[in-house]
Amino acid sequence: MLYEKYYGFVSGICLRYLKEEALARETVNDIFLKLFTKISLYDATKASLITWLRTIAVHTCLDKMKLSSFENKILSLDSEAATADFTIDDTHTAENILELMDDLPKRQRAIFNLFIVEGYAHDEIGKMLGISAGNSRWYLNDAKQRIRNALTQTGYKIK
Repeated sequence: MLYEKYYGFVSGICLRYLKEEALARETVNDIFLKLFTKISLYDATKASLITWLRTIAVHTCLDKMKLSSFENKILSLDSEAATADFTIDDTHTAENILELMDDLPKRQRAIFNLFIVEGYAHDEIGKMLGISAGNSRWYLNDAKQRIRNALTQTGYKIK
């Protein structure tokens, strides 16, 4: 029942992080295997089941991407560029943005997902990926810029 109920939810997470559909399907199965083998560790007083499942899914996707091999370079940032708004007009659909995200390099796609979609802070992202918060900000800014450029090339207006 859990598999049927949450399959679409977990698949959506996997497809956002992993570009290849076959790898995403494999990862969905890995996630449910982890869920079923570790269900005894679930504590409903700490988090809802969906939150716990989402955490397992995100971490499993990151493991699949082998993001631990990121360079540990400290990159300087212009604080304004790091916090630049990323808003687009109402003509964009989620599908448009997801298609553009597929074209991002692994690092930018993962960090864009973690920050924009999942709502993690840069400090948390840095710890998860073994990079500095500054690196996380830089990769996010780079992802935003790539998406802006792609949107501009396709004729979309950016606010």
